[in-house]
Amino acid sequence: MPTQAPENKFQEVRCARVFESMRQCCLKFKHISLVCEGYRLEPREFAPVTDRPDKN
Repeated sequence: MPTQAPENKFQEVRCARVFESMRQCCLKFKHISLVCEGYRLEPREFAPVTDRPDKN
């Protein structure tokens, strides 16, 4: 049975502006760009950030 890889702390929401910039670029240039091939063009929905300290 394979072992599970250690959990990383990557949080997609922290890159939201970059993803949106890429999406806007691909919406405009998808007809001439190989980079945009396969890129999802619908707006992304992100899970909330989970590594912030608790505010007690």
